[in-house]
Amino acid sequence: MAELGSISGAGDGTLRVGRVAGENDTAPARQAGEDVRRARDADSVNLSDAARAASRLPQARSPEQAARIAAIRDQIEAGTYESPAKLDAAIDRLITEIQSS
Repeated sequence: MAELGSISGAGDGTLRVGRVAGENDTAPARQAGEDVRRARDADSVNLSDAARAASRLPQARSPEQAARIAAIRDQIEAGTYESPAKLDAAIDRLITEIQSS
């Protein structure tokens, strides 16, 4: 599978995804010159209006939120985020939600 290269936007919600040729890549991107440029620009993604709106939402977080997110990411990387106690709490919340429906 080829690795993704640069991603650029056209301003209309269309993203262009470039490919980086790999050792096992037999795609036209391995060819020289103009063929590489054409292959790099061949893939595109059209974003919905909702996705474009979501991308414009402010990403600012309070210091407390940023610290909590960083702590959770660290726990996930260390493999300590999931625990029997957290699983039990999630199951209890799910059961409560189902019973109240």
